[in-house]
Amino acid sequence: MQRNEATVGYWLIQGWSVYRSNLKGLFIGTTFVFVASWIRWLLDFLPYTKLIYHIFWVIAGPPLLTGYAFYCLNLVRGHPSTYKEFLTAFRRFVVVWCGLQISFSALLVCVV
Repeated sequence: MQRNEATVGYWLIQGWSVYRSNLKGLFIGTTFVFVASWIRWLLDFLPYTKLIYHIFWVIAGPPLLTGYAFYCLNLVRGHPSTYKEFLTAFRRFVVVWCGLQISFSALLVCVV
């Protein structure tokens, strides 16, 4: 009997197996996002720190998001993935940063 890859249940089972086999890395990624959100909330109470936080995320955010995407894609493909994948996008910083800024700008134009 062959599995039907066109069903939602099949993809949910595959996603759960990838998550379960890489629990440590995905937990660290989730914790990083939680801590960054918490720091953002704390910085709202201090003057001028919100500006520094936003400047940091405008510069470092696109490569970090792309690195997380590389990490997740390697896991889905079944390739071994390490935490160094988060930093691979910094090798092509200009291309990644400009690409994500252009895509975010295009999305903003489409929405507005």
